[in-house]
Amino acid sequence: MSLAVPGLEIFLSVVAGARLEILGSRPRRVGEARMSFTWRGNTCDPASADEVPKLQCHRLSNDQEAERLRALRAYHILDTPPEAAFDRLTLAAAAICGTPVALVSLVDEHRQWFKANVGLAKLVETERDIAFCDVAIQQSEPLEVLDARTDPRFASNPLVTCEPGVCFYVGVPLTSHDGFRIGTLCVMDHTPREGGLTSVQRQLLSTLAEQVVTELELRSALGRAKEQQRALVERNDKLCALQARVANAFESSGVIIWEWEHAEERLWLGAPDVIASITKHLVEDALRTVHPDDRDAMVSHLKDYICGRVTHYECEIRVAASDGGWRWMLMRGASVEHDRMGIARAVSGTLTDIDERKRAKDRLNWIVSHDTLTGLANRLRFQELLEAHLAFPAVKGQSPARLALILLDIDHFKGVNDVYGHAVGDALLQEVAQRLKCFIADGETAARLGGDEFTLLIPDCGIDEAIVRRIDGLVAILREPLMVDGFRLDCRASIGVSVYPDHGTDAATLLKNADIAMYRAKGHGRGIATLYLPDFSAELIRRRRLFDGVRSAMAAGSLAAYYQAQFSLDHGSIIGFEALLRIQDSAGNYSLPADLSDAFQDAELGVEIGNWMIRQVVADLAVWEREGVDVGYVAINVAAPELRRSDYGERLLSTLAAAGVPCKRLQIEITEGVFLGQDSDTVADTLKTLSNAGIQIAFDDFGTGFAALSHLKRFPINTIKIDRSFICDLTTNPDDAAIVDAVIGLAKGLGMEVIAEGVETVEQAMHLYARRCDYAQGFYLHRPMPAAAVQALLLAEANSGQLNRIRRVAKWR
Repeated sequence: MSLAVPGLEIFLSVVAGARLEILGSRPRRVGEARMSFTWRGNTCDPASADEVPKLQCHRLSNDQEAERLRALRAYHILDTPPEAAFDRLTLAAAAICGTPVALVSLVDEHRQWFKANVGLAKLVETERDIAFCDVAIQQSEPLEVLDARTDPRFASNPLVTCEPGVCFYVGVPLTSHDGFRIGTLCVMDHTPREGGLTSVQRQLLSTLAEQVVTELELRSALGRAKEQQRALVERNDKLCALQARVANAFESSGVIIWEWEHAEERLWLGAPDVIASITKHLVEDALRTVHPDDRDAMVSHLKDYICGRVTHYECEIRVAASDGGWRWMLMRGASVEHDRMGIARAVSGTLTDIDERKRAKDRLNWIVSHDTLTGLANRLRFQELLEAHLAFPAVKGQSPARLALILLDIDHFKGVNDVYGHAVGDALLQEVAQRLKCFIADGETAARLGGDEFTLLIPDCGIDEAIVRRIDGLVAILREPLMVDGFRLDCRASIGVSVYPDHGTDAATLLKNADIAMYRAKGHGRGIATLYLPDFSAELIRRRRLFDGVRSAMAAGSLAAYYQAQFSLDHGSIIGFEALLRIQDSAGNYSLPADLSDAFQDAELGVEIGNWMIRQVVADLAVWEREGVDVGYVAINVAAPELRRSDYGERLLSTLAAAGVPCKRLQIEITEGVFLGQDSDTVADTLKTLSNAGIQIAFDDFGTGFAALSHLKRFPINTIKIDRSFICDLTTNPDDAAIVDAVIGLAKGLGMEVIAEGVETVEQAMHLYARRCDYAQGFYLHRPMPAAAVQALLLAEANSGQLNRIRRVAKWR
């Protein structure tokens, strides 16, 4: 049995995708005009929308309308070109319902817009206010108007009153997937229809409306798919670009990709030619590229990570490089797959070339712990090693292992820098360091603490006799001279030794006691080694108290220059004075500390004292010179640390010139110590400069050294001073008398003058006069006096000098 339904065949063909054109309809072209209508009698003309009568219907709330519009616009279909799928559905609707007009109408905020159009080919949209479809979307069921001319809702609508107007209308709402009615599939006729549509037509029209919504959903899905495809293509392009950049980065950075398969024990490597071999390896093969010292740690740590004993895998290893050497690599990895027990089945990661960074770090660590000039350990490293030795527990049942700490200081090093420059001084330090490196054995340490101070740590040093033998060997290798830029330099050093636990059980005490022993060696001739004894601490305390006292007196203005007259034994007159340092005590008296000579010989304090004496003596000479007081000359003691300075001569002459004091008014007294050491050439040049300027040079304490005769020949000496140690027993000790007689004879033979110091008795003066000694000084002749008393003494000598001189000479003749 078949049903005769108008347009059913067309409906079926449309659903099947056939393309039909009936009733003279055609797809709307892009650019067709929008039309609005207003009431003009019985015709419809384009006019102002303000004159259009508004339809009265139930409206959605503002929020509901906003959501409806959002649902409509989510389809992105408004104002799009015609599409065949919607056109076919519209044609089918017109055919099924037997109407000249069918539309797919979408109700926007202020308009209804036609996606598909049959029968109103030139019409694109109308105002929403006159749209039948706006009423249709306010209800869920289809809206059917049999005769709009008699329907009070539409009777005055310009779409009805125009010619030909709309009489019959059926609109089925188009409901989106989220329940919003966004438009209609509607049919219209210019004549009323009493019975309306048949039930079959209504059902088919509803089905077509559902198909319109399906097309909208398909179209939207297709749009989303295209957007996703576009985004996917864009992401793929970015990924390709990123992959290229990553590849370039890997290639330039030397990073190696690796993966380890636990079950197969197979290692994959891949990278540029950073390592010697980069293919698929068995573990044993791969390990051959790893430095032997790093293999066990690498495998052990990897196994710990696989079994979950550590939370991350990272280790530094050395890998065989293509140039045959070794490069440091940082190996990092993470598990990519686990079994049910949580054991990693595979671990992948990177090998990063950190060779330059590692070597730079090692270099920095080396710099932090080593002296860059000599390559020896520095003070910080020495302290760490010493503390580590002392903290190491003794073997059970045995006494603590003995440790020798040897401290040495290069003798006269400051003079080397002053005379020859720092480049030569640095060369000397490097040579000493090299000799120390050759001296120490495995497990022993040589360090430079700073300046010219070095130290050695000798663990398990044995008994004292063994220590002494080692130290004697050290002294011997340092005695050998060094040639630098044509200069012959001594490497001799003063050495102090302390032993753990005999001389201390902590680092500070051991170092302090070695320092005390070293200064003991300096005070006993230098170039020797001294093993610490407890008595040395008291000696050091005494010296430091002395030095502190002298510095305090200097700062407080408690130093004074006293002057002791020197007399001619031939005619009894005063020929000059010797300037002597005195320190004011708490009672206000000036005295000479018995051990002040230690302060004069100190490298720093001796120079400070000498500078003060020069300034004071020159100031006194300047006063006497201005007042016409003839003091003859003033002799001043110059210590070795002063004279070894290359600029001493120039500074002294400049000081005299600035004060207006003639050079003949000054005599400098030097001891044999200034001639000893590698800077004797500087001393000789300075003495020649002073002698040529008119300053007299006196050799003080003559006879107490061991090389005095050679000094008399080499240096410009004017006067020899016989030391008081030979004068005190002159009249009772034949040996002293013989020495004094020999010195006087030697001086006469060399054309030099002789002065005896420490003359305390008339018998001593008589002996010296008889041996034709030129001059003498001592308490028998006159005691030292302050500068203010000098002028009074000379005035008294001037007034009754002849008588005094006769009396003096008469006593010792």
